[in-house]
Amino acid sequence: MEPMLALLVTDADNPRSLTFQLDLIGTHLFELPSGRSDRLLSLVGEARRGAHAPGLLELVLTARGAMLPLIGAIHETWFTTAQAPRRLRASRP
Repeated sequence: MEPMLALLVTDADNPRSLTFQLDLIGTHLFELPSGRSDRLLSLVGEARRGAHAPGLLELVLTARGAMLPLIGAIHETWFTTAQAPRRLRASRP
C-alpha cells in the first residue's frame, strides 16, 4: 500500500498525485497579479504539508482539512458571484 500511496499522494513527478496538483495550483497562483494570491499561496503550502501526514486516514483527513480553506479562498477571490442588478430610480409612466 505504501508504494501506491507514494505514487498517488507524494510523487511530485506524477501528474495524478496530490503533490503534483498542489504544486501546479501554486504555480498558477504565483502567476496571478500580485497581492491577490499571497494568502492562497500560503494555503497551498499548508495543503502540501498536509499531504505528507502519516497513515492513509490521517493523510486524507489532514490534506482535505488543509485544502478546504484554500478552496474557499479561491472561490471568494475569483468566483464570487455578482450582485443581482437593481433599478436605481423609478421608471416614468
